[in-house]
Amino acid sequence: MITSARPVRPTVTVAVSAQGGALRLVRGGVAVEFSVTLRNDTSRDFPRFATGLAMEPYWVDGDFSDPRLTLQRWDPASRTWRDHPLHVATDAGVFYVTTGGTKLPRGALRTERYRLRAAPAGPVGASGIGVYGVITGLPQDAPMESRHSGSARLPLDISRA
Repeated sequence: MITSARPVRPTVTVAVSAQGGALRLVRGGVAVEFSVTLRNDTSRDFPRFATGLAMEPYWVDGDFSDPRLTLQRWDPASRTWRDHPLHVATDAGVFYVTTGGTKLPRGALRTERYRLRAAPAGPVGASGIGVYGVITGLPQDAPMESRHSGSARLPLDISRA
């Protein structure tokens, strides 16, 4: 029997870096920084490419609970932190709600800085942040597979003070 495998589409390399390899947040505490590095080793230029961040909601008392987190991205042009969306759901919606993006030419390397803060009240425990390379600017009905290029996961642990 002869079998053939579908060719794997090259993806952008997505790497996440945080002190100690994970985000450890304390409810009501200071924001913790992490960085995302995108490396375009594909054979194409991306006119609009963005980083999408997502996580599943916490399961508390038999129901999903909002993690009550604030995500911000460093804007080097204005030298300020700006709020950045964190998609909280159990679906692939991050590929449809992530907008904006900038050019990511073939061979380019880009590092983005983020920070995450946990509100004083909210669920605690272990989870993770999914970090996705998202090709933006596509028609709304474009399939998810055409929007996604690369991913990584960052462990997250939230505790009380």
